[in-house]
Amino acid sequence: MKTLFVTGDPAFPPISGVDLRIWQNARAAAELGPVMLASIDIPRSAVPPPGVQIRHISGMDIFEVWAADFDAIFSTRTREQLRSTCAEFQPDIIVLESLPLVNLARVAGECTQALIIDLHNVESELVAQEALGNAQLRANGALERRVRHIRRLERKATALADAIWVCSSLDRDRLVRDGADEKRIEVIANGIPRPESIPSRPSSNEERWPPTLLFIGHLGYGPNVDAALALVELMPALWDRASGARLILAGRYPLPSISGKVQPGRIDVVANPHSLSALFQGAHVVAIPLQRGGGTRMKVLEAIAWGLPVVATAKAVEGLGLEDGIHVRIAESPADFVNAICELCTRPDRFELQRLAAQRYVWANFGPQAIRATTQTALQRSLTARSHSQGLRSSAASLERLISWLRR
Repeated sequence: MKTLFVTGDPAFPPISGVDLRIWQNARAAAELGPVMLASIDIPRSAVPPPGVQIRHISGMDIFEVWAADFDAIFSTRTREQLRSTCAEFQPDIIVLESLPLVNLARVAGECTQALIIDLHNVESELVAQEALGNAQLRANGALERRVRHIRRLERKATALADAIWVCSSLDRDRLVRDGADEKRIEVIANGIPRPESIPSRPSSNEERWPPTLLFIGHLGYGPNVDAALALVELMPALWDRASGARLILAGRYPLPSISGKVQPGRIDVVANPHSLSALFQGAHVVAIPLQRGGGTRMKVLEAIAWGLPVVATAKAVEGLGLEDGIHVRIAESPADFVNAICELCTRPDRFELQRLAAQRYVWANFGPQAIRATTQTALQRSLTARSHSQGLRSSAASLERLISWLRR
């Protein structure tokens, strides 16, 4: 089985959540046969592992794709480059990675036995969340029109693909409510990022007071920026109870609104960290006051896999099956966050029960073995789905010809 993953940004080496999702699925596919990663943007200078090839589909600037609000019009050269890549590689399966590539679906579908579109987020749902708490956006109608347009693109994706991949049952249900065929939707969960870098038995830091909080995420991405600023705002209440408490915000490209909040030793910003190991090893609790976002949060899985307890909003952990009070502490207000953090860091029994229960659950359900098995099954099923669909179309055409002949 040959699998071609078509991406906007290069997927290797993986850096952000999207890259990590694509790479986890590409590694699973590589166990079934050759894999090619073909990106619209210029590939990063790296040599992939054996069994994986890297290609550049030229003819369009990546910024044109992302600026098109999920409805990019691809140049003739880009479409021909995709056809040429397919002619060279002869893929059995093509995976178009994310909704912005949906307008390549017809070309891709002509070049393969099975076409999959991986919807990393249900983008219409994510865009609709922008109106939360914003009466002006709701009043002028522009956002509603944009949401309707994106939903049309999502319906187009489900009509053109042999299978649609989503990262949670919540996203599957959202598409089904909008008319998608549930039988063609596969839930491919986001897995633990970089599992090979996590110690097999993460140690528990016994010195947890005053606590060090950690938040990791792209610090130029709106929902993460809002969450990081919310943590900054709750720190005075935490300092009232733990004067030496510390907050570390780490991630790519922090906006000035984030970097301007630095108070050395109390609130620190780590921009573009090369490694997260030292950050996880030095933290006591991961706090995630996320109010909006799409898909599922890899930052939650990674923190738990490292053995850190998580305090988060329900939004931050949706779709992961984590239970409040067992795997995670749900908090919605600054006071809730402060109380949960202080309780965990002053009650070793609760700290250990939560982190160990969560760690077992996450490794069992989102570890490499679980993700690999689900992805490989979905890939093999997509070939069967195309074959079955073609058989039904052929039978229908034959029946139509027979009826026409009988009517003569």
